[in-house]
Amino acid sequence: AYYSTEEEAVDAALKTMFTHRERTAKLGCEFFARVVYRVIHKGLTPVDAIGQVSSESDQWIQKKVQQGLDKAHEATDENKPLSREEFVDDLALTSMARLWDVGKSEPIKVGKASPTEGTLPGAIYFIV
Repeated sequence: AYYSTEEEAVDAALKTMFTHRERTAKLGCEFFARVVYRVIHKGLTPVDAIGQVSSESDQWIQKKVQQGLDKAHEATDENKPLSREEFVDDLALTSMARLWDVGKSEPIKVGKASPTEGTLPGAIYFIV
């Protein structure tokens, strides 16, 4: 579908969420709807759109976006130990998520029980 305004895009995203309606899930949905809208309609780069939308967002979103940006920097900085790890992405994502019982023995398995508090910074990590 096509939406001519950012607010229409956000409204549609919130109405079609395929996850629970928990507060942080809704915040994350709105955040990414706004980011995508600005990339498509305003010609921003993903990084610029993420920064712009984050600065206008809830404190919780700002914190999680910064967490993802910081982890991406850590993972790509040759001076940081994380950047030299064989499974850098697994370790980076696991370090940003709350470990559930299913995630304690196999790091990537955190995705089986993934609250927004870990998936949002993880998505930022992969985008940047």
